[in-house]
Amino acid sequence: MSVAWGWREREAPLIAAGALARGEVARRLAARLQGSRHLRGVVGPGFLVVLGEPLPWVDGLDHLGRDPGAPLVWWPTRLEPDLPAELVARAVVRQAGLALPAVITPWLLVPLDAARTIDGLDLAAGLAG
Repeated sequence: MSVAWGWREREAPLIAAGALARGEVARRLAARLQGSRHLRGVVGPGFLVVLGEPLPWVDGLDHLGRDPGAPLVWWPTRLEPDLPAELVARAVVRQAGLALPAVITPWLLVPLDAARTIDGLDLAAGLAG
């Protein structure tokens, strides 16, 4: 069964506890994170997800947070699905074969079971794919 859904602006943004960087923003973020031991992340071709606090600042980041209705999933802080978050989370995870927890945004689906401490990731190689 396929679930059709879209995105809408949240009435109140989620509290940012993570960030998603893509393209050049991901490369700038990776340079800023060298030697970081207090954050965890997932890196892939052209993207970098960072979780933890304090979050580094790089212009162009998409901030991520957790919705109380679907706490195992990280969502954009300013966007929400136009269907109940838990329904969307379960459908996306099942249809995409993702592990929970996961990041779900309009641009990217990322399983967080691969999250590691930033200092344990080869950011340059991961971004290159």
